[in-house]
Amino acid sequence: MIVHIQDAKSRKQAWDTLVKMYSTNTQARKMQFKQKLHNLEKNKMNINDYSTKVKNLANALASIGAHVDDEDPVAMTLNGFGKNYSQFRISIIVRETFPDFQDLITLLITEEMKIVGTSTNGGSQESAFYSNSNKGRGRGVKTSFRS
Repeated sequence: MIVHIQDAKSRKQAWDTLVKMYSTNTQARKMQFKQKLHNLEKNKMNINDYSTKVKNLANALASIGAHVDDEDPVAMTLNGFGKNYSQFRISIIVRETFPDFQDLITLLITEEMKIVGTSTNGGSQESAFYSNSNKGRGRGVKTSFRS
């Protein structure tokens, strides 16, 4: 650090040099973290690993002074899902209010268990979605689209 300010003629000039150097670095880091957050995809990660990455990137942004809305981690988490979670993502997006990040993770863990359980039983996400939608409504019929 001394190397950067050794030629300064005053304390103010040294301080200004340091501020400029670190604010540029902070801007670059801010852009880097935002890009990573926007491009993060779940792929084959489990929900816990994926949500930890999202939360760490949001915390990294906040730690360098970038504004992070409460909804940002929720939106970025939903953004990184593939087609297996399309019905789930739509069900969250059309809600009147977004769940907070922790509530979303709880919902996602449940959804992940459904998807993993359904795929090991030979069904699809859609059949799990429809069969669960009739529970508790007095229909007494479990709908399944398996052939």
